[in-house]
Amino acid sequence: MHLIIRETLERYCEDIRELTVAIMKFITMSLGIQDTQISESFREGLYDIRMNCYPPCPEPERVLGIVPHADNSGITLLLDCADFSGLQFLKDKKWVNVEPIEGAIVVNIGQIIEVCTCDSLDSILNKIISDSNDISVILAPQNLFSHLSYIGTSKPIDSLSLYMKNY
Repeated sequence: MHLIIRETLERYCEDIRELTVAIMKFITMSLGIQDTQISESFREGLYDIRMNCYPPCPEPERVLGIVPHADNSGITLLLDCADFSGLQFLKDKKWVNVEPIEGAIVVNIGQIIEVCTCDSLDSILNKIISDSNDISVILAPQNLFSHLSYIGTSKPIDSLSLYMKNY
């Protein structure tokens, strides 16, 4: 049984990797960059997949859920959100609900992309709030990036170069 699960997860991870590369191609095109080196670098990066389970809570107003945070990844893909309405993001200093859409994938820009684009794309502050009625399971693959490429400038930023040399 464990071999079947392993093989399924390996195929799933490869599909997520290809989807991430495709999304990154669109992101770099939106920045006016035609070079595929950036999107292809996501093919080699590390990935983790979290399965988050949110049980029903009889008093959701007393629970914080997952605290507000920006993802520390390149991008995070939130899958299987069709029945889950607890995801919120901060827009104009107000928390906004992400309305679930059947079959949709929510793409969160992570802090790595924010740094690489010199703040052209911001990582998004998000949180999860509890539901009083339903249990929800969310799959959250994250790209942890193999190496940093500079997306927003023609030259590396001195402070970022210095920081990266220490690793």
